[in-house]
Amino acid sequence: MPSRRLPVPVLLSLLLPALLAACSTTWVVTRPAPPGLLGPEVDSVVVRSFAADDGIALNEADVGLFGLQLREVLGTRPQLRTFDDPPTRLPNTVLLDGRLDAYEASEESDDGLVLRTLRLTVTVAVHASAPVRGRKEPPPLAVVTRSVDWRKLYPGATVSALPLDLAHAAEEIAGQIVQALVPAPAGEDIRLYDGRDPATGRVQAHDALIKGNRFAVVRLYDKARQAWRRVLFDPTTGDPSERRYQISTQTLNQLRLAGLDSSDWAPVQALLGEAPRALVPFRQRLRELAGRPLENEGLVLTLADAYAAYAHLNLSAAHANLALVDSMERRRDTAAYHFAAAWAHNPAPALLVRWADLQRKRGVYPPGLDEADAARLYLRLPPPRTALVRPGGFARAVLPPPAFGAADAAASTEPVAPAPAPAVAPDEAPTQQSAVPQPVARPPATAPTPSSGATGGGPSGPGTVPVTAPATRQ
Repeated sequence: MPSRRLPVPVLLSLLLPALLAACSTTWVVTRPAPPGLLGPEVDSVVVRSFAADDGIALNEADVGLFGLQLREVLGTRPQLRTFDDPPTRLPNTVLLDGRLDAYEASEESDDGLVLRTLRLTVTVAVHASAPVRGRKEPPPLAVVTRSVDWRKLYPGATVSALPLDLAHAAEEIAGQIVQALVPAPAGEDIRLYDGRDPATGRVQAHDALIKGNRFAVVRLYDKARQAWRRVLFDPTTGDPSERRYQISTQTLNQLRLAGLDSSDWAPVQALLGEAPRALVPFRQRLRELAGRPLENEGLVLTLADAYAAYAHLNLSAAHANLALVDSMERRRDTAAYHFAAAWAHNPAPALLVRWADLQRKRGVYPPGLDEADAARLYLRLPPPRTALVRPGGFARAVLPPPAFGAADAAASTEPVAPAPAPAVAPDEAPTQQSAVPQPVARPPATAPTPSSGATGGGPSGPGTVPVTAPATRQ
């Protein structure tokens, strides 16, 4: 029996991305529209119903927001026509039945800020066109379930009316569901991050980062995510026994983000551009320039560690790549977190702009703040539950003081390992100064109470505290 051979054009289309990835250090993901659950023959959609599970404390109008947003997002697909009830038996038509499976709304107050969190889970079942009268409807053709962690920070005690924020959250989860059913047309190509030092152009990429980039180039996104999360678990490369310390532009950016005391800036900036030193000579030089031990010497030593600097570049690249792929799949809650985390590890202006633009599209950008201040506030939050990560040792060195029930982050399913301790002799140890910005002392939290809604009739869940001051609705 003769063997079947693929046509040469088909074979080249399959092999070309892998060949380019193997011989190039520029990682580009081309974006043809991926296949969706609805085949190309479907040209009409009816959103037949949308309901909430029993016990969810939302009125009929608020639940109706989800069906409305689903119709609006479907209307952005040029190949589809959308119809309302009654069900139809038109050819090439499918019926959608939506259900709000879980809803949790909470508000927390901390340091003059109010955080509103909406956690939603929605399931949409896809049915063939309406069955013939008198016959039982067959099982659904497909079922899509998505969850969203939608959070918005309000500086001060004035917050928007809940339905306004609920509409934004409904639009976000509707976008995820429609993207699974009928993906949006292909957009611009994505250029992945490779751990390149922006100051020197040098690349010292983690093996798992390169592996993830190779998977992404051939559009194996689930495997790419697994590889990039390995970088988040252990971002270190090289030999820690050869640690050297120096002040770079990246170090200054991270110290500025961490809020270094202004009295310590002059001696730190004076070291910019000097050659790397071992720990003890570096610390002695720092103290000579300052005339004293620095107030935040431990923080400076942590961020001046050249060994850790490459770990931060790899962490930034892995977070940024996760954000790019999540954005492509309309997973905006996790994409926002990864863009912000990427900026924390490598404060590049382009990453900050990407984060701010995404937050404005989501309707969650804090009013009245510039982009850097807004990002610093956002970074005080624990990661979304859907992100499946928890900040580890390297992240804690560059993140602002946590707020709003940061203990919730411990519930994440993929913790990041803490950074290894410097390999130095006891007499060379840094001064006993914390390398992590410490949170402001706060009164103990009271028992959690829901502000609105429930999940299956239960309480709002862990980590929520009542608003300490009356919130003024606008």
